[in-house]
Amino acid sequence: MRHLALFLLLILLSLSSHAKATSPTLEEQRQLFLDAEQALDAGRISTYRSFKKRLGDYPLVPYLEQQELKRRFRRLPKKDIAAFLEKYKGTPIADELRQDWLEQLARKGHWKSYLEFYTPQSDVGRQCKFVRALIRTGKAEQGYAHVKRLWLDGDSQPSTCDGIFAAWEKKSFLSRDLIWARIELAMEKNNWRLARFLSRKLTPNDRRWVTRWTKLHRSPLLAKRLYKYTKPHPYRDQIMAHTIKRLSLKKPLEALEHWQKLKAKFGFAEALITPTERYLGLMLEREKDPRAFTFLQTLPLAADDERLLTAKLRSALVHSNWSQVVMLLEKVPSKEVWQYWLARAYQETGQTSKAKLAFELLANERSYYGFLAADIVNKPYHLAHINTPVSQISLDKQKNNLGIQRAIELHAHERFIDARREWNYATKGLVNGDLQAASLVAEEAGWHDQAIFTLAQTAYWDDLELRFPLHHDDLINEAAKDFTLDPSWIYAVIRQESAFRQDARSHVGAVGLMQLMPSTARRVAKGMLNQRAPKTKQLLEAETNISLGSAYLNQLSQQYDGNIVLATAGYNAGPLNVDRWLGETELPADVWIELIPFHETHRYVRSVLSYMVIYDKRRGTKVTRLSDRIQAIPKAED
Repeated sequence: MRHLALFLLLILLSLSSHAKATSPTLEEQRQLFLDAEQALDAGRISTYRSFKKRLGDYPLVPYLEQQELKRRFRRLPKKDIAAFLEKYKGTPIADELRQDWLEQLARKGHWKSYLEFYTPQSDVGRQCKFVRALIRTGKAEQGYAHVKRLWLDGDSQPSTCDGIFAAWEKKSFLSRDLIWARIELAMEKNNWRLARFLSRKLTPNDRRWVTRWTKLHRSPLLAKRLYKYTKPHPYRDQIMAHTIKRLSLKKPLEALEHWQKLKAKFGFAEALITPTERYLGLMLEREKDPRAFTFLQTLPLAADDERLLTAKLRSALVHSNWSQVVMLLEKVPSKEVWQYWLARAYQETGQTSKAKLAFELLANERSYYGFLAADIVNKPYHLAHINTPVSQISLDKQKNNLGIQRAIELHAHERFIDARREWNYATKGLVNGDLQAASLVAEEAGWHDQAIFTLAQTAYWDDLELRFPLHHDDLINEAAKDFTLDPSWIYAVIRQESAFRQDARSHVGAVGLMQLMPSTARRVAKGMLNQRAPKTKQLLEAETNISLGSAYLNQLSQQYDGNIVLATAGYNAGPLNVDRWLGETELPADVWIELIPFHETHRYVRSVLSYMVIYDKRRGTKVTRLSDRIQAIPKAED
């Protein structure tokens, strides 16, 4: 009997060992997934099912199930669709399937089913189809209740909305006020063509006013015509204010002069004066004319209006009016930028004890302003690294999060858009502890940008190793050597430009780790390196992108005589803009940076400079003080 029990045990162990040997590894599962996809696309269903069965619990199996269902859309498998949507409720694959299914139902004219499967959608076209479905199924009154919201938009709506707008108008829901309200929204969005189109629904007199508005919008230098518009109209004053705002974008002082004359002549309502003058003030912040300073400083300041406070501060800096800086900032809530400039103002007005105290307090911060303050009072930088505090329970929980597992697998397959979408769904609503755990899971998977962005949501700033990865170290050191650059500068630019997201693309077309414009990359490759111009796709390769981006940094550094502030600003905004920002006199670097007119570049330069300090620490090299890196900004060349 003992021999029989031993024999059975050996058989069981053998079977278990065989099962483990035949169970596919993660790499094998990834290949099986691709094979299954290919088989499904080719219509080799039996082969597909064989691959899918071998995948087991691989996280991306639901993507195969989704594609399988889409192939059967024409047969309208309502029960199967409903089952899938319920099974994967709250995931991007379910939402995507629902969207495609709704489009299929709309094409087929199955409006009752459309209502059954409809959930609130962000896509305006599907919203309009929802209204159409309500109308077609005898719920017109309920449908028309949604149309006003869809109508009141400054953008041109999809053609799928035309029918419901026409039906709504036919039912006399569209009034003159609603037409004007949408024209106003269109003009605020620079959509003057839509405004002119909408004016066709108005009376001849109203159409003339819309024509005037669009002409002045496109050519605000015609502002002198405004004085002739003495006949009243409900939108006359608004047209005048709009024109002044447009003019202020190019000629703020001329706009101020016209505004003050028009205000005296027409007696505008306070509700129009306040936002118009605030807008004018923002446009005047860098003007050297004393009238700009006087106008801006007399504007009323709401307690929460940080943007107007910034404009007042910048105007005071332009005019070197340090007493005004003190008056502006002594009573505002504590914030690093206000602390720094108040301390500088104390320094410039001879209040040395107050300045020292303020600088010492700010020097404890690990930031651009904190580093500047530490340099002034000769204190060490705050560069201590502390690991993200995460419990093993939270870490295990996020490793087992199916959405995160799908996201990481999609990232491994370089399906970056789908990966980010899965990640966003999976982490939405997580508490800080779970978000921090998720960031560590992303970092472990080599997904640096997602780790950085996820941890940032929790406002935990002390994990320097996670927030400032040393990825592509060999490529960066090689580029630094080739182009005589500080490696920390290259690292800082990559960290600010893309956070190490290799497939990064900006809305203006910049590509890759160092966010190179394809035209810039071609110019640098051909003109500076005597290389063949790269294709845009090649800029997504780390080696190509880092090499060309570093070469461009070197070019800018030489152009600006090694001034790292100007070169960094030029990398972001372009050297033509930087040249325009140079003044008639030399300026301290901190003042010039604060006066950068592009909000993005203003933030960019400060971030890159502070990141250079942190990357010195991360790389284990001597930390160069910020004050040793930046130098005074020269005046513009004659």
